[in-house]
Amino acid sequence: MPVLKTICDIVPEIAADAKERFGFEKCCTDWRDLRQQLRSKAAQPQNPQPQVPQSAPVAKFCGKCGSPLNEAGKCPNCDNNQPQA
Repeated sequence: MPVLKTICDIVPEIAADAKERFGFEKCCTDWRDLRQQLRSKAAQPQNPQPQVPQSAPVAKFCGKCGSPLNEAGKCPNCDNNQPQA
């Protein structure tokens, strides 16, 4: 569904009437106001790029039994704290 933003007419009463009748968000009487709105919108990024992680965390595995180590760096199966080489 299109969004009606601003309507412009040199006669303020006509601009206000058209705003109400057709559902515009704003009205103005000077076309330079429209140009300024467009310039300010163009200067702002509408859809910034999402931040992408540089690298994924690397899982560490136990050197004794091969199980993944927990956050503390210990093996939950054999309590070894030596990662695989």
